[in-house]
Amino acid sequence: MKRTARILATLVLTTLTGCSTPALPPPATRSVTWLSLYTTPEAAPTVLRLTQGFQALQPAVRFDTRPGSPSRLLAGPAQDAAYLVSHHLPASSDLWAAPLAQDGLIFIVHPANPVQSLSTEDLRRLYQGFTTDWQQVGGAALPVHLLIPAADSALRLEMERLVMGQRRVAPVAEIVPSPAAALARVAALPGAIACIPYSQPGITVRTLAIGGIQPSAASIAAGHYPLRMTLFIMGLEAPQGLYRAFVDYAQSDHGQQQGRPGATPGG
Repeated sequence: MKRTARILATLVLTTLTGCSTPALPPPATRSVTWLSLYTTPEAAPTVLRLTQGFQALQPAVRFDTRPGSPSRLLAGPAQDAAYLVSHHLPASSDLWAAPLAQDGLIFIVHPANPVQSLSTEDLRRLYQGFTTDWQQVGGAALPVHLLIPAADSALRLEMERLVMGQRRVAPVAEIVPSPAAALARVAALPGAIACIPYSQPGITVRTLAIGGIQPSAASIAAGHYPLRMTLFIMGLEAPQGLYRAFVDYAQSDHGQQQGRPGATPGG
């Protein structure tokens, strides 16, 4: 597989004079270049922040982002969307790929749940269905309600890679279609647990420490948080032109700051 070695890392104002207002010519039309990207639901918030930052530097560029997956990218015509942004890079494909950002797989619980930290083994036993009550991991007597991403989603594949290995998720787990849906369900169910990316905005529930380490921009960047993910951009061939410029921007110091949750668009 071909991969990049680079790591993450006017309006003209015219003053009119005179007593009368002359007829004005129609405003000049600026040529706009559209770049198409597929994005998974988990990657969409970071992609939005990165594209907004790039557009602030390249006002004539606009992005058309569409939901997609590696299979969609491989099956679709090249002119439909040339590149995909996803947390999961398929192991067996000839796609070109480059890292855009570091992220974390985080686990969230209801604010009333007193459990503060779990080990990776604790998570495996929960999602295998062996731990059925929060009291078994130091919490209150409350049934566990498992929430899990869809089987073919990038987040589910990363959760299986980082936590489950070859172990199967308990069939009682409720499938949630997106990180936003997981946030809503956890907020409504005191016994619920779900996984979402650290980059997901608007986290109003509580995040668990894993092995005693809280997920944060610092702990993820330093490699201390154990459940780290990489956000990749991938395509059928290496990018050129404005696509290449977008990748370079995303990997730059400014792009890395822009891609973090809470960044001001274009700031």
